[in-house]
Amino acid sequence: MALSCKIIAPSNLKNTNKITIVTDKDAAEINGFFEDVIAQLGVREICTTPNVMSFMYHNGVIVTVLISKNAGKFRIQSSSFDALGYIVQELVKRINIVYSDDVKIDLQDSIPLHELFISIDDHFELREKIFKGKQKLEDRSYQFRIVEKRLINRFKDKNPTPLNNLDFLLNQTYQDMMNIANEILEDQKELKTASQNLSSRIRMIQILLKQKFKISDESFELLKHHLSADIHDFDE
Repeated sequence: MALSCKIIAPSNLKNTNKITIVTDKDAAEINGFFEDVIAQLGVREICTTPNVMSFMYHNGVIVTVLISKNAGKFRIQSSSFDALGYIVQELVKRINIVYSDDVKIDLQDSIPLHELFISIDDHFELREKIFKGKQKLEDRSYQFRIVEKRLINRFKDKNPTPLNNLDFLLNQTYQDMMNIANEILEDQKELKTASQNLSSRIRMIQILLKQKFKISDESFELLKHHLSADIHDFDE
């Protein structure tokens, strides 16, 4: 976990995305769930608040975990919904370790399917945009070859004839090809990010479903096969 994020002083930033996990255990200090991370990062001096801990990813996004003072209730919050997934997974795993699996974990909120559907739509739209971009690039490449062939024939002709703006058309077609290719590259970068976000959301949904509906380990493996978080964006 220390490789993925670092612990910082509790953040007061506005957080619009929240997940609340409820257990049947009494309230506990948050340091007890992340002792190994605190030791690895050497940040014990800033971990003085017993019920709050903030994590910062390498991209600067912050996730804060709060523990209720009166009950075993955990709230994970962040300005980014996609940032919640990893911390939720780690926290659930650590809750089970600390309590030696002798703990009931429930989800106070509904399963955030709306956010998952948004991520699926974004991912699909980018794949579709890239596909159409490649078709457009193929059309421009064909046009470029045709114009190039005609120009070569004009240059080989013993009795030269006017180019009739073929040279301009060749240059313009080449510029169009370069612009389209650059757009595809940018879209592919966005698709990579969208794929990571979608995978993260699916993994979090898997964990939340398991806890909310008390799914057995065997059934959970089946769930992961049917609702896979492995996103493969192969070229069309």
